[in-house]
Amino acid sequence: MKDVLNKVKVRTKVELVNCKINPSDKTIKIGDKVIFEDNSEKKYGIVLSLQTLPREEENALPIIVDFSSMHSQEELKKIEDAEQEVLKVCREKAEKHKLEMNFVKAEYSLDMAKIVVYFTANKRVDFRELVKDVNNLIKGRGRLELWQISSREKAFIIGGSGVCGREICCRATGKIPETVSIRSVKDQGLEVNPLKITGLCGKLMCCLTYEHVQYIEMAENFPKEGITVLANGRKGIVKSNNFIKNTITVEFEDSIAIEFKKEDVLVANN
Repeated sequence: MKDVLNKVKVRTKVELVNCKINPSDKTIKIGDKVIFEDNSEKKYGIVLSLQTLPREEENALPIIVDFSSMHSQEELKKIEDAEQEVLKVCREKAEKHKLEMNFVKAEYSLDMAKIVVYFTANKRVDFRELVKDVNNLIKGRGRLELWQISSREKAFIIGGSGVCGREICCRATGKIPETVSIRSVKDQGLEVNPLKITGLCGKLMCCLTYEHVQYIEMAENFPKEGITVLANGRKGIVKSNNFIKNTITVEFEDSIAIEFKKEDVLVANN
């Protein structure tokens, strides 16, 4: 049995979610506002892409329950206004209790039964008194949950453009790498300059991980830095390799460094 177009990628306020749709419905398209049900909770977002889902994976995904009527703009505005109000109260109560918390975003469920407030902090925070205060003020307008997130997760939620001019990788792909190592910077021959290798989160850029394996494989075909080579009939030392340009920079005894095509450089026999 063939796989069919029955999966969409949906962007909510704080995440990217793969959802399944009824394959018999051909009207859903990119840009549609949809409601999906995830663990008995209804959420909404915008369709980013349409994809084919292997049938064996169908049962594991949240399902689109509405993409025609959606909530009215007035209802959505009401939810957004309520979210901003809760954020304001959280900031005021954090200041009252002298808690160092940076509130990032609030997200109400569609039925406004629950609101999740995301925040960052330099250390673990005891926010029990804050929760009591806020719950007393929003009584009857949903249950409050506070989630402490990392700086990477904050960048993912807020979004923005990277140094490449495109949307930051985590936001575009919906994935946050578990780790990004400084080794990936060195292996790719990049300058260890914080201004050039850190993202909006202040951490090493996610994109450094995506091509790391390819750089390792390319490096196997280049002489290592510091070894003696022959170039243009002279002996010199490999100063650096440029895997993308397929060139090798060789430094000679007179301290002059020249860039050569890889095929014009031979490893010297000692």
